[in-house]
Amino acid sequence: MKKLIIATAIVAASTASVAMANDSKFGFDKPFLAVTIGTNTNDVNGIDSTVAEYEALKTSEPSTYGSISSVKHTVDTGIQAGANLVTITPKVALGAEIDASYGFRGQEVKVNVTADNSINKLHYTRYAIDPMAYIAFSPINKLSLKAKAGYGYQHLESTQTGTSDYNAHKWEPVLAAEAGYSVINNVSIIAGDRYTFGPKADATTFKKPVPRENVVYVGVKYTF
Repeated sequence: MKKLIIATAIVAASTASVAMANDSKFGFDKPFLAVTIGTNTNDVNGIDSTVAEYEALKTSEPSTYGSISSVKHTVDTGIQAGANLVTITPKVALGAEIDASYGFRGQEVKVNVTADNSINKLHYTRYAIDPMAYIAFSPINKLSLKAKAGYGYQHLESTQTGTSDYNAHKWEPVLAAEAGYSVINNVSIIAGDRYTFGPKADATTFKKPVPRENVVYVGVKYTF
């Protein structure tokens, strides 16, 4: 962590020096608001492990456990708000934003036990508030690329059939990459990938702090 802080400080100092040398413009510029929707690509619920456990029981106790089926679903919605703070060149800018997201992950495993069907439901909700700094680059007209880094607050609420609810919250590092394309005046279509650091979720007890996430999203951004 110390190396990361030192590296960040060096990059920030170098960027500031370049900005001042190039007579860059400082100030609140091109504020924006965006809405996004996406999906989490990590098996953070331990869903695959849970199905494997039932498959093992079916093998060892075929007279008790019959057919097994599972359904997974994951949705992540978000809002972004921010603005450029330093315009280094007409194509390069530094800025800051706040990303707020709400995600729902779930699974239903349906297992035929003796003559009865039982459903093991596992789901959790998660919301995050991520203050982020970014560098934006526009290589060609209408196209923009953005690299973001921040340290966000993550809150998780998890429930599973037959177990007690589990809540956790923690501050974690966040990295993101995003591309946008302007379709009409002030309106852009964006697509990105946001990675939140953290441990892998425990497949049975879910007693680890807020697990890592990798959310792929698309959205619409309006620049004021």
